[in-house]
Amino acid sequence: AEAYERAIAIQPDWVECCSTLAQLYVRRLNQPDRSLKLFVHTLRLDPTNHFAYVGVGRCAIQGRGIDEASASAKQAAPFADTFDLDQGIARALEHYGRYEEAWEMRLRLLSAAPTHGKTLNALGRIADALRDDQSALRYHERAFELDPRNGETFFYYLCKLGEFDRAKAVYWAAKPELRALADWNSES
Repeated sequence: AEAYERAIAIQPDWVECCSTLAQLYVRRLNQPDRSLKLFVHTLRLDPTNHFAYVGVGRCAIQGRGIDEASASAKQAAPFADTFDLDQGIARALEHYGRYEEAWEMRLRLLSAAPTHGKTLNALGRIADALRDDQSALRYHERAFELDPRNGETFFYYLCKLGEFDRAKAVYWAAKPELRALADWNSES
């Protein structure tokens, strides 16, 4: 952490360095307050930084339920996109194995954006963690139907179920550029 702290002292707006140090603070050094400041700074510098949203979520859920965590995140980063902050909280809840709360948060996100592929895939992941295979399959299929490029998570889930032929079809639909390359290589 010292090297990153020195680097930030020299170049305080180095996004990657701020984000990495913030992750070290929250994951390894158990310093969520220091981490939160850096994640918020990272979001000011790069409002698209997925890791910073999850990091704010990690800090916000410390000892809090989802409503309190959501309010805490919004207070810490009032300039940030609310949907993205709540996605970060949901992902952080998954990381900590708080699947029921992650499920509830993702359902709220889905009601706000019913065709959001990442939310649908996340619900599939969480349903799998909760051992609800029917829901997991349904959410992965829905994300894939909306956009075949969302098929990678579905592919892995089908492999887990042992549905290899179906998984292969999903993979090629999700990665058509690789299919074209594979077809080209097989012709050579």
